[in-house]
Amino acid sequence: MSLFDAAPTPSASRVSTPRGRPADEPPLSREAEPEAEPLATPADAAEYRAALAAFRTGAWPQERWTTFRLRHGVYAQAQADTYMVRAKLPGGRLSFDQARAVAVANRDHCGAAVHLTTRQDVQFYYLTLDGTADLLAALARGGVTTREASGNTFRNVSTCPLAAVCTHEHVDAAQVAERLATAWIRHPLTQHMPRKFKTTVSGCGHDCGMARIDDLGLIATVKD
Repeated sequence: MSLFDAAPTPSASRVSTPRGRPADEPPLSREAEPEAEPLATPADAAEYRAALAAFRTGAWPQERWTTFRLRHGVYAQAQADTYMVRAKLPGGRLSFDQARAVAVANRDHCGAAVHLTTRQDVQFYYLTLDGTADLLAALARGGVTTREASGNTFRNVSTCPLAAVCTHEHVDAAQVAERLATAWIRHPLTQHMPRKFKTTVSGCGHDCGMARIDDLGLIATVKD
């Protein structure tokens, strides 16, 4: 269950907070919060493969398929019948196992070097449409998601490049980015947004994450 699932509608006789919790009840403790959604799951890759099959058989029209594949990080390249896939990496962070999964998946399924983006993602090039399904499955097995890396969705959360190691930061921006990403991934509100929505987190006032050029920019401060 997501952190932002709708709360039960309160009775008319009770005053509620903006999130629907009765005002006379204590707030949930951190331990009582629902578990966050995992970023990477094989279910996303399976859903993508099933949708591709529906498109192939004509059960899905082109417009529905295009919206769906973009939501899963799959772009059409300029070359005919050729596709690019973007993975979603909050703060641009990869574990050793995830980095290996990226390298192996690219070697086995793609036709060019991995591209590192300015918003701390990685992109894979020169795939066939069927090859995109195989790549998504390989990445999911390695703990890497492409979900909502493109399309009109809540995009990757970027951070200061020195998040978690900068001596000036007031908070670990990388942890904040991870928490935001897991809170919003697969949420119904983020599946059909009017336009793409980009977020960044800076751990201090130097704002190395460049909050001023994002749709939502968070800068940690210390209150006197």
